[in-house]
Amino acid sequence: MYHFGLMLSHYQGKRDFDKLQQSGVEFINTKSSEGWNIIETTYEQDVIEARKRNMGVIAFHFYRPGNVEGNLARFIQATKAYPPDIYEIDWEVTTSNKGNIVLEVNELGHRLLALTNQVPILYTNPNFGQLHYNYGSSMLTWMLLHVANYDKGFPSSVWPFARWDIWQFTQRARVSGITSNAVLEVTHHEWSDLLRLSQKG
Repeated sequence: MYHFGLMLSHYQGKRDFDKLQQSGVEFINTKSSEGWNIIETTYEQDVIEARKRNMGVIAFHFYRPGNVEGNLARFIQATKAYPPDIYEIDWEVTTSNKGNIVLEVNELGHRLLALTNQVPILYTNPNFGQLHYNYGSSMLTWMLLHVANYDKGFPSSVWPFARWDIWQFTQRARVSGITSNAVLEVTHHEWSDLLRLSQKG
């Protein structure tokens, strides 16, 4: 059985959570922060509204390279008042020093694990894993995987990961409760199982 979720940030504009719930949305993946200087304005209200309706909550931080400590501090600050069920690192930016950025993402993940006692989710796309494989991306496979894959259909696996946990399959859906294009995703886990996988150890 598959469970449907929705990625949210300020780009989606006004949302009606009652309609989202009626549309079958079971969890939200909402942006909390970016880099070392941005806190998302919609994060806290998204968490409040989702929790009223017993939706699962993932908080994602858009990672900017070059300052692991700053990224971590902003992520923790943004989510402190309303901690999510699961933390996620959104890795979409690369640099010419690919080996260094893999080390930074790995360090950020381990720092999050130490602070939250939760294994984070890594959000990326199949090309990133392959692009960075020779620079050590296999060291990131201890994290859960959220894969964005719009053109190739259902992903069987994402190198070098053995499996995916959440699949973001479209950026252009129409969902009641969102006036703009909706970013939809699905997990093959029960929410309780996804939480269990994210627990330390």
